[in-house]
Amino acid sequence: MKKIDILKRNKKISKTLERKKRIKTFEEISISQTISIFGGLIAGSILLVYIDHILLVPGLFILLPGFLEMGNAISGSLSSRISSRLHQNTLTNLIILKNIIASLLLNILTSVVLGAVIYTISRIIFKIDNYQLFIIPIIAGLISSIIVLPLISHMVLWLYHHHDEPDNIIGPIITTIGDIVNIGAILIAIIILT
Repeated sequence: MKKIDILKRNKKISKTLERKKRIKTFEEISISQTISIFGGLIAGSILLVYIDHILLVPGLFILLPGFLEMGNAISGSLSSRISSRLHQNTLTNLIILKNIIASLLLNILTSVVLGAVIYTISRIIFKIDNYQLFIIPIIAGLISSIIVLPLISHMVLWLYHHHDEPDNIIGPIITTIGDIVNIGAILIAIIILT
């Protein structure tokens, strides 16, 4: 076989592999976005069904957007750290455990800050003196962290070991799972405190 023929064949194989990779990436992103859309509908439906419980705590609607965003941001950074270590082949069980503990502590700390800010805003602006606004995000942050953080780390590992690209899939799925679990955690915290 001539050298020119070999180069042409290799170029054709390379184009075919690149096309298959693009198709797989498109499929992964499409599936994860579809899951995210349906998960958002589920989270919204849960919120709608239990709106009576949320209305029991005056000022709680101020908490929801910040709490949901906070949990998803921390989970997203955990998944990206684990994914980066997987790509570098430097991931160990100890690193996973340290990252989960760091994310748990960060989630609790930000829940305390969020609770203090929400309580202060509610008291100064809306004249609502409700200590539950400070405690609910702390309890809910702890509950959601215990559920979401190990789940996310296992999902990233599972996707990577099944030859999927975690970076393409995990982002939308994290926000979906995070929203559902965070809303459930807030409802559990309300039930505990009332």
